[in-house]
Amino acid sequence: MNIMNAHDFVDTTRNIDFVNEKLYGKQSISKVQLVALAIMAQKINGEYVKRGGKSDFVDIYDPELDETIQRFAKVKEANRNVMEILAENNSLITMDVMIEAHDMIKGLEMDFMFKVLGDNMNDFETSIHEFLAENDDNLNVRYHIGVVAYIPEYVKRDTNKKELEERSVGSEYIGSKGDKVNIDIEIISKRQATAWAGWNVNAITPDGNRVSFFTTKDELSEMTGVFSITAKVKDCSTVWGNSDIKETRLNYVKIL
Repeated sequence: MNIMNAHDFVDTTRNIDFVNEKLYGKQSISKVQLVALAIMAQKINGEYVKRGGKSDFVDIYDPELDETIQRFAKVKEANRNVMEILAENNSLITMDVMIEAHDMIKGLEMDFMFKVLGDNMNDFETSIHEFLAENDDNLNVRYHIGVVAYIPEYVKRDTNKKELEERSVGSEYIGSKGDKVNIDIEIISKRQATAWAGWNVNAITPDGNRVSFFTTKDELSEMTGVFSITAKVKDCSTVWGNSDIKETRLNYVKIL
């Protein structure tokens, strides 16, 4: 059965007894196979989807009304659920995904060796380390599957973070407080502000200088690639979570 579209997994009927034997049974699956299932789930969903799945407005044909109507419905299952469904279809896990899973585990083992030595792990990373320390004979899949489901997303974010830090290593301030500046930037991340409507935006210039600003304009927050702005320097500080990288904070930002 070729089920590679995220929608095909929504509300799929599962043989729970078979899943318990195939996925959660003693010595039923190796660490590499479990991570391979997580990689496949991430590829199918195109993102990490937590428990409960993801819902959105979709167009559905109603035969009684003979028209298409819009309803709020589940469009993706949680990655963990996708992994369980995939466990019933071993043929879907290709050799290249198995190799990717093997390399992902080896990379994490190397990274976490330094994290352990530096005593530099958060609670979630501690859970990853516990999984990595397991051997296949004693692997408790039910205990670890929630953490493993997120590992591909964790690796992706960690890789992006490292690449961004490399781009930002020579970041310098752009002007001084109160200066008006015209610069080219590329948005690297954004998050919705919690206190008011708008976006907190992080960006970088082609020269590797980091900037941040708040905006209420969706057009600005949704810009992609490199584009030009005019703004006023609010202050000069450092990147949140990394005091070694200089960051210029802007306000009154407008697209040129």
